[in-house]
Amino acid sequence: MGARYPTCRTPRQIYFFRDEVCANFAYSYVLTRTVNGTPTVVGRADFETWRYSYTSADLANWSHELGMEVVASSGEAVGATLDGFAVAGGACSTGADSTIGGVGLGTGKQFIGTGNIRSNSTEIGSWGYCSANWTVSATAPSGVRASITDWNEPGVRCDNYLSYQTRRPGCVVPQYPEAVSYDALPDLANHVLQAQQSGLPGATVDNPLVKADDATTARNRQLACGDAPSIAGRSCDEYPVATSKQGLTAGGERRTFDQCSFPNIGAGSGASGVSVCMVPERQQFSQGGLNSAFFREWRVFVDDPFRVVVR
Repeated sequence: MGARYPTCRTPRQIYFFRDEVCANFAYSYVLTRTVNGTPTVVGRADFETWRYSYTSADLANWSHELGMEVVASSGEAVGATLDGFAVAGGACSTGADSTIGGVGLGTGKQFIGTGNIRSNSTEIGSWGYCSANWTVSATAPSGVRASITDWNEPGVRCDNYLSYQTRRPGCVVPQYPEAVSYDALPDLANHVLQAQQSGLPGATVDNPLVKADDATTARNRQLACGDAPSIAGRSCDEYPVATSKQGLTAGGERRTFDQCSFPNIGAGSGASGVSVCMVPERQQFSQGGLNSAFFREWRVFVDDPFRVVVR
């Protein structure tokens, strides 16, 4: 966890992965005092800030970091005291020492706090969404106070879902499409690469596949490979994979390529439909186990996005 921390500090950057999410932004504290009925600015501090959550698919605890760096300050803000705390929401609770603070908002001063969050979805069969918020205030020596609240982080999902046969809790950022690689299965990988190059989705974060339920998966397989030729040592492969909602249940036509042994199906292109190809049987069986392990490892539920990559 936290392997990409230096990248997270880059200003004005937002990124997320299946186990990490980061957002950077600017914020200013303006300290005002009312003098003779008129609000008067007595200090100001400008910050570059970052929010960084990191999870583990194998752990029930995760962390939500808040960092603040003063890039300019003036007036009473220079000697102000910063204090704040993290609060978990949803199906999670806040652990101890989830605070941030320090004295003096001089230029270059940094404040870093880590919200220690724990999942409440630890019983077998349970799952839920979580969030982490920070409430932070600055208090000038004269007692003038300014605050910001409710910095909401994109949701984290934690589970110990029995249907995935994992029997251990863990947390992920579900909106990120993690990738399964078929590089160890060369014939199958070549088919996937050709299919993606012909316009079919699933290779990129912006155009992922989406996990299908069991009924849709079975229907996809039947529509794509139900009439596959009988060739010793070969099995029908389809792309997009049957376990995705982009299979033939979504519409479209079948296409194929040279050397794929589907003589009555033509070539094609575009984002709809599926590609079919007869590949070595052992590779086809290995693909099924690889997919199942991938979905378990990264806690990919029905309706979650995922990618298929060939490097």
